[in-house]
Amino acid sequence: MDFIPYTKQSLNIDDIGAILKSFGSEFITRGPFVEEFEKKCTQFCGAKYAVAFSSGTNALTSAGYAANLSKEDTIVTSPITFVGTVAGALKKTSKLILQDIALKTASCNFKKLTKPQNGRLFLFPVHFSGIAQTIKKPFKECIIIEDGCQAFGSKYLDGSRVGSCPHSDMTIFSFHPAKTICTGEGGLVTTNSKAYYEKLLLYRNNGIVKKEGSDPWKYEILDLTTNCNVTDFQAALGISQLNRIDTFIIERRKRVAQYRENLTQLDYISFLDSKYDPYSAHNLLTILIDFEKIDISRKELMIKLKEKGIGTQVHFIPLYHHKYFQEHFDFEVGQFPVTEQYFSKALSLPLFSHLTEDQVNYICEIFQDLPKSCLI
Repeated sequence: MDFIPYTKQSLNIDDIGAILKSFGSEFITRGPFVEEFEKKCTQFCGAKYAVAFSSGTNALTSAGYAANLSKEDTIVTSPITFVGTVAGALKKTSKLILQDIALKTASCNFKKLTKPQNGRLFLFPVHFSGIAQTIKKPFKECIIIEDGCQAFGSKYLDGSRVGSCPHSDMTIFSFHPAKTICTGEGGLVTTNSKAYYEKLLLYRNNGIVKKEGSDPWKYEILDLTTNCNVTDFQAALGISQLNRIDTFIIERRKRVAQYRENLTQLDYISFLDSKYDPYSAHNLLTILIDFEKIDISRKELMIKLKEKGIGTQVHFIPLYHHKYFQEHFDFEVGQFPVTEQYFSKALSLPLFSHLTEDQVNYICEIFQDLPKSCLI
């Protein structure tokens, strides 16, 4: 059997044709395909506005800009996330609060929030692996920016789509190859606020706007931002992928159900909460393994699985374990006990849209044989 990576993009002939079609267009960078992609994303998510960016990280940074994040403001988020969640925001403020996660969702619940004396509170809920967390504003001045980079296509438990922003100011998505749909690299912000929408556009285009009613060549620089435009051929790929997103999600759910059926009975493996399975787009399949019970370390298991043609990954190393956060903040390893418990056991198994039933069976058979001599 060929090597099975932990994640992989799912491309077909239609995707290639869409990209080639965009090359025949008058535009190669941001143009009509980007506009069409943004429109289709608003329709899919149920939001009023969408702005595409060159990456999910840039999309997250732009959202902080749109909401006028300042040095007086405080960010609250989960320690189990990719650094892109906070990287842009921490260039504006050094006030970061991390909250411990719930083991069943690997996400924090934003408990015991207090209104800061100075500035506003920015909540960055992370929809880990596609599990959508419904977060409501604890007070009016609070800003909620959803990190939905792992949740494009997911729904909340009430059936509304992530990205419709029912309780948040903005939602961010990523279209990296590991995500539900891909554009190579790319990101998106959805919002129902026209004011945020206009600032997102400004951020994406170097702070430049055209001067209405003036000479056709004139433009105005309103702020110093950056260029994080997305190309038309990336957007063309995104449109093509979006046409198959329902199929992608169905296939991912089938494979997750297959993993559960084959591995749930093993007393050294546990899963995240199954009640979210019908609502999640399943960006990841992360299991929790009691490595002591099978007398093998995570490192040894990952190496052995790779030798057998199976790729795995760990999502994520807690933010406060990293050198930057240890040097710039007062976090201590061990101060978030549930996060530590999760991190000590987490392992992400292969999951992507064209993963086959036979491949999952092969992976499960190996785990069912643990800790027999086939691995140790």
